[in-house]
Amino acid sequence: MIRTLQENEVVPLALMKLADDEAKILTYLSVSEVFVLEENQQIIGSCVVKQQSPTTYEVMNLAIAKNQQNQGYGEKLLSAVIQIVRKQKAKVLTIATADTSLPALHLYQKLGFQQVAVVRNYFMTHYPAPIFEAGRQCMDQIQLQLMLSSG
Repeated sequence: MIRTLQENEVVPLALMKLADDEAKILTYLSVSEVFVLEENQQIIGSCVVKQQSPTTYEVMNLAIAKNQQNQGYGEKLLSAVIQIVRKQKAKVLTIATADTSLPALHLYQKLGFQQVAVVRNYFMTHYPAPIFEAGRQCMDQIQLQLMLSSG
């Protein structure tokens, strides 16, 4: 089940930290909407979406519990979020990830996102400590967008 996290619920911060630094998460969490994916009444996925303009939304954080990864849950959650923001009259949905996040890049492109920019050395200049993924240091940020309507 995919639903909006309610204000009185505990934010799944430990889960979100799989996708971003806690200090960064805290900068966007209060101005974003949190969607969660539950399986057997347990939150196994989260997606944080921030409205950047009346028609542009950004996925700030997308995370699936480690023991649930590579089972299609990320695609299920992101697909649902795409439909939700489309109903909210969004025209563009953006997302960014590290150059080392090949499975994530594959998923985003599979769902129709197209690469629009590369921010060189983003992870070197915007994070206090080096971040490693799959044995490689994250260097560049890959920015992608999905056009939700032709208007």
